[in-house]
Amino acid sequence: MHAFLNLLPGNQSVKWAFSRLSLRLARPTLVLLTRLWDSLPQNLSPLRAGLALAASTLLLSFAAHAQTLKAMPLDCGGWFSGFAQADNGRLYGYGDVFGAWRSDNGGTSWSYLNWSIPGGDVGGLGMAVQKNNADVVYYSTGDKLYKSTNGGGSWTVLLSDLGDSNDIYQRTPRFRGTSPILIRSNDSSEIWFAGPRKNMTGWLWKSSNGGTDWVKAGGNNFDSNRARTLHNVAAFANQIWVGSDNGLYVSTDGGNNFSLVGGSGRLSEVGMIARFTTGSFAGVGLVTRSNGGGGGISRITATDYNDATTYSVADAATNSIYFGYPTGLQIFSDGSSSAWNTSADRHGFSPAGNGGQLFTVRSTTLNTSVVPIWTTAVEMAAKNHPDFGTDQVIEAVGNPNKWMITGGGAPMYSLDKGLSWQYFPNGSGLAAVKTYYASVSRYDANRIYIPGSDIGSVIVTDGGSSGQAALSSHRTYNGLHSAFRVLEGPDTQNLVLAGVDQGTNSTLLLRSTNGGSNWDVVPQSGNGLPPSRDGVTKAVMSFNNANDFLVVLASGTGKEGTITPGTINPGVWRTTNGGVSFQQVEDLPTTGLNTGHRYDPQSCFIERDAVQPDVRYFIARDAPFYRSTDGGTRWAPRTHPFAKQDGNGAWWAWDLHADPVRGENLWAAGDFAGVKVSRDGGQSWTPTTQFMNAHFVSSYDGKIAVFGSMAGDAQPRLYYSDDDGVSFRALTSPSYNFHGVQGLAVDRTGKVWVSWNSVTVVNPNITPLPVTLTAFTVERQGHSARLRWTTASEQNSAFFAVERSLDGRTFDRIGRVAAQGNNTRAVRYEFTDPELSDAPARLLYYRLRQEDLDGTATYSPVRTLANQPAGGTLFPNPAEGSAQEVQLTGAAPLVPVTVVDAVGRVRLTARTDARGRAALPLGSSHLPAGFYVVRAGERAVKLQVE
Repeated sequence: MHAFLNLLPGNQSVKWAFSRLSLRLARPTLVLLTRLWDSLPQNLSPLRAGLALAASTLLLSFAAHAQTLKAMPLDCGGWFSGFAQADNGRLYGYGDVFGAWRSDNGGTSWSYLNWSIPGGDVGGLGMAVQKNNADVVYYSTGDKLYKSTNGGGSWTVLLSDLGDSNDIYQRTPRFRGTSPILIRSNDSSEIWFAGPRKNMTGWLWKSSNGGTDWVKAGGNNFDSNRARTLHNVAAFANQIWVGSDNGLYVSTDGGNNFSLVGGSGRLSEVGMIARFTTGSFAGVGLVTRSNGGGGGISRITATDYNDATTYSVADAATNSIYFGYPTGLQIFSDGSSSAWNTSADRHGFSPAGNGGQLFTVRSTTLNTSVVPIWTTAVEMAAKNHPDFGTDQVIEAVGNPNKWMITGGGAPMYSLDKGLSWQYFPNGSGLAAVKTYYASVSRYDANRIYIPGSDIGSVIVTDGGSSGQAALSSHRTYNGLHSAFRVLEGPDTQNLVLAGVDQGTNSTLLLRSTNGGSNWDVVPQSGNGLPPSRDGVTKAVMSFNNANDFLVVLASGTGKEGTITPGTINPGVWRTTNGGVSFQQVEDLPTTGLNTGHRYDPQSCFIERDAVQPDVRYFIARDAPFYRSTDGGTRWAPRTHPFAKQDGNGAWWAWDLHADPVRGENLWAAGDFAGVKVSRDGGQSWTPTTQFMNAHFVSSYDGKIAVFGSMAGDAQPRLYYSDDDGVSFRALTSPSYNFHGVQGLAVDRTGKVWVSWNSVTVVNPNITPLPVTLTAFTVERQGHSARLRWTTASEQNSAFFAVERSLDGRTFDRIGRVAAQGNNTRAVRYEFTDPELSDAPARLLYYRLRQEDLDGTATYSPVRTLANQPAGGTLFPNPAEGSAQEVQLTGAAPLVPVTVVDAVGRVRLTARTDARGRAALPLGSSHLPAGFYVVRAGERAVKLQVE
């Protein structure tokens, strides 16, 4: 058997990130890697680890996974809005326009989680994760609330009626850095949600069965009062706090009744909520408020936190420093607290022991060797503080010195409690840039031009092998700009970028004479090109004259606000002197022409012929199809590829592509019309394989890629043909697919470059394997580890051997699970590793060895599990010293145990049994209230006695 392993997010290479598509491995390659592994001695662990990474990378298969290139690797176009963190350290993140993500290694690498959601639903407004089971996660958008029980591998819709407006910002309250979802701290089946529902009254909802059924909550307090944020912690399990437009509401009885804190008008537009849970300030809360723009931080105190009538409000002092409406509010494990002002990039800090009574400005710096492709070291040095968009700050589980912060450009992290910050590694897989039609160099097979939203364009110079882009227009032109086409003329050095300057809302043309290393602005004043609020949506250049190019100006606008008269001028203009002057072309419609806008540049298409230097092609949706033979000045209509048989117009053309090698070879994708090809420059058209509809098509010398639907497809899929369109095969599975696609490009080797959320590079030239593993997770359950995996299909599969390692190098078999043999349905498997306390390592490594009936074996990528904390676990903790017995579990077996007070005196001794357990009778020792250190062997854990 060849393992066909389509794994959930987890282990990823730094340079290559994996989406839920595929890289397929033929048996000889895997056999070679296995032999190389076996031949290396144990002391060459780095090389063995590299081979393991290569093998696990290549085991990912194409039915549900592909190797994906994030050419613009970090979040630079969409805002990274918030985190959700589980007790085992797993991170989830989400953004306004790029969906949900997951990291299992503290943010070093990330996996995209929206593959299985039809259409993607990428407008993420909040996430929440079950603290003791990182696989259970919730994700909300403007329309729906989703739940996953396998770490984001698949999603179930819990609510599909969210929102009471067509405006997404008027739906679920949108307060970056907070989440409208709450998982009750003492009952993980109790879920709360803040937001409106269509045709229903109320903004607060509760489910008592994990999201299956919902009831209105909060009485009538939130009938017209927008509930925004929710807060509940284990230390005060019965107290639920709700931030709303009208103020802060608290419940002290588990959500049955709510009271407004401070009375009407005292607080308004409460955003973020945090509470101290230990020490002398336990119970004190901090909230951010707007109060009509005055803004600030308020402290919530009470004489009895179980009695809502004793709650009071006082404003935190800021030494007259204006923080506005603060973001990034957080209380850390050492008792310090933090708040930020995003617009001013100002950090407010309250030290431990202050309880949030006084916030002062705290200086922060950048100390990062990582320079994302969309910025420069000089730009970062001039800024010298965390990225704008400091909406949420969290402390890493198990490492109080590590903070992580959201960002409008990218999330960052600090290893010194927020004093200095650095970016996560480039190529981490986290991507949030909408990219547009990528184009392949006519002269260099490894050179790919990728236009993108907000940060301009990037250029890949190694064919995608490194997973990195080499050049970026943003490094020269720092303003916010979107590029829709990068034009290449007679060589790779003379380039033109065409798009829109989003700061000035005007046409942007940049020119490079050194292959994209530097860019100069093409002046717009007096060159004959009329103003365009949304700039150029399409452009094409002569392949033998870099000064001769055509630009298409937008027919609409995606920018809100007042439209200045005369700033929308759709049409096509030509320059033959590099942009010094332009003239509008003849014969094309001057009215009613749909050429798109900055957020929809795919409404028209203009292409050049591969062989005839003066031939151009143009089409705009259902408008006539045109051809020019004089470089684009004069145009003549030709047969529309999707003309209706009754003669009444045509179906929309969704894409038009001229093959870059074969002259007069055109490919068209049509709505409800499939794919057609012309071999005579558009005079006649022939349909291809039975596509019901097609959105995008691309070709390169007989290699064809299509994003569309055939009969039976629930959503569009990526298809590929290597026989010039005679036959197509699906490259993506029915369940996991691209969404928000903006274009396709096939390069000389046949790789398909999919422009959507960054760029995914798909290699269709590797033989598929027959067995599919769609999930593999490891989670702690008490003293045990529970392994779960799912196969979508199996062929000649014998069994799965479960293997564990203490160091990530040497694995021992700890169990065996029989396989189904041959099966085409989803099968779920489980295995329990019963005694984690017997394993001395802090980090355990698990993998599956899948063996076929003929003895062929393949390995899954490795999953890790944090073992019990140093010294074990105490319960209860805090404990009552007068009468309780505390149980120590998870410690080393058969070691002495001592309880030491604050001055170093031994107050109690014991010894762990063979399972690492010990009973500590506090009552007989008469321990006074305070903090103690419990040492078990060489490790220790803190105990609080009340």
